Amino acid sequence: MPSRLAISLAPLAFIGLLVTIAYFRPGDYMWFIIEDGFVEDATSCAYLVAAAMTCVSARRSFLNREAGYGVMLLVVAGLFFFVGMEEISWGQRILGFDTPAVIAAHNAQGELSLHNLGGLQQLILHPAYMVVGLAGSVGPFLVPSFVRDRWPGRWQSMLPSPRLFFYFFPSFAFYFSNELIHPYTRNRFLDWLRELIGRGDHGYEGGSSWIHQEPVEFLLSMGFLLLAIQILSAFGRGYDESTRGTESPLGQRTS
Repeated sequence: MPSRLAISLAPLAFIGLLVTIAYFRPGDYMWFIIEDGFVEDATSCAYLVAAAMTCVSARRSFLNREAGYGVMLLVVAGLFFFVGMEEISWGQRILGFDTPAVIAAHNAQGELSLHNLGGLQQLILHPAYMVVGLAGSVGPFLVPSFVRDRWPGRWQSMLPSPRLFFYFFPSFAFYFSNELIHPYTRNRFLDWLRELIGRGDHGYEGGSSWIHQEPVEFLLSMGFLLLAIQILSAFGRGYDESTRGTESPLGQRTS
């Protein structure tokens, strides 16, 4: 139980630590969140590890003759791999190769990444972060138990545990706030908040709250990594009648 509580509250501790660093050591904070910084690299690693673990789960599904579930896991693993490679621009900055001219002309950062192509961020990427963040954080609470009981046991493991709430919800809150609240809402409190999170005297570039998106995306990646662990652990427990009503390592019941 203490370990499960620690997993649930770790995002709050992480956010508290970054806020403290940002306030007292802004230079160190910028080192964490810049392009190719520690947080972005860690985000990419989390997605790539999640992709590998999900491939292992898919292989076990095929060995258990659960082809439908295995195909679904391969799709999820592919998405994890794609996002992980997008985070590091497919290794472009690591290997040092140039961006093809046709992509550089339409990429907001002039690099080899699809999610930074002009128009895709506001039209697809940011709404996707909101939807995924909301679904991952609130979704588990909205699915009634009698509905979950009708799902095959394996499929139940794909529903994020409620203990992962603080990994997914910051993504929804951050992008919802920046896209749908800040641009269209003006009041004294929000003006003060915007100034605080983008204060120039702390060395932040651009004076915008968008510079803080990397930590939010890191938490989301860790949420998916823990979900991949949850899915893989389901194969260790099995889903026969003797295990119904038990809990996964993340506290999700398998009934």
